[in-house]
Amino acid sequence: AFGVYIVLAVVLGFFAYKELRTISTKLALVETADDITNTILEVRRYEKNFLLYRDRDDFREMKKYLTILKDGIENIRTEIVGEINGANYEMMKRTIGTYERLMDVIAQNADAKDTVERMRQTAREIQSFTQNLAKRERADVAVTIKMSMYLLLFALILIIFLGTIVNIKLATNIAAPIRQLEQVTKKVARGDFSEGIEVRGMDEIASLAASFNQMEEKLEHALNALEDIIKQLQQKQAQ
Repeated sequence: AFGVYIVLAVVLGFFAYKELRTISTKLALVETADDITNTILEVRRYEKNFLLYRDRDDFREMKKYLTILKDGIENIRTEIVGEINGANYEMMKRTIGTYERLMDVIAQNADAKDTVERMRQTAREIQSFTQNLAKRERADVAVTIKMSMYLLLFALILIIFLGTIVNIKLATNIAAPIRQLEQVTKKVARGDFSEGIEVRGMDEIASLAASFNQMEEKLEHALNALEDIIKQLQQKQAQ
C-alpha cells in the first residue's frame, strides 16, 4: 500500500514538474512575443515620425528596431513555426523584407505616395502577425494552466479514492484475521482445540496464523499425551 502511494506520488510529481516546465517555457515565449509586439510598435512610431518630419534619425531608429524585430523572430523560429506553421512564418519574413525595401525606397524618394501606402499596409500585416502570435502564446499558457489544474484535481480525487479502498482493504485483511485469532485463542484457553485459523496469502498475518495452528496442534498433542499419562498413573495408583 505504501509502495502504491510512493509510485503514485512519483508519477504525479513527474507530471506536475513537466507541466510547470511547460508553463515556464510558455511564459518565456509570451514575454518574447510581447517584446516582438512592442518592437513593431516602436517601428511604427518611428515610421510615423519619419513620414511626418523626414528626420534621418527617425529613419535610423526605425531600421534599428526592425533589425531587433527580425532577430527576435529568428530566435524563436521553431516556436513560431509550431504556432503558425512554416508557410505563414516564411510569409511573415517575406513581409518584413518587403516592408524594409519599401522603407528604403521612401527614404530615397519622398514623393512616392503609393509606396507609402503599401508600406503602411505591409506594416499592418506584420503587426497583425506579431499580435496574433502573442495571443496564441497566451492562449497556450491558459490551456496549460487549466490542464494542470485538472491534473491536480484528478490526482487529489484519485488519491482519496485509492486511499479509501486501500485503507478499507488493509483494515479488513489485518483486523479480520486478528479477531479470528483472538476468538480461537480464547477457545484454546478453555481447552477447545477444534478450530484452527484459516491461512490466506503469504504476508505476515498468514505466517502468524500458520505458526499459531502449529502451536495449537502441538499443544493439543501434548495435552492428549498428558491426559494419557495421568490415566496411566491413576490406574497404577488404583492397583
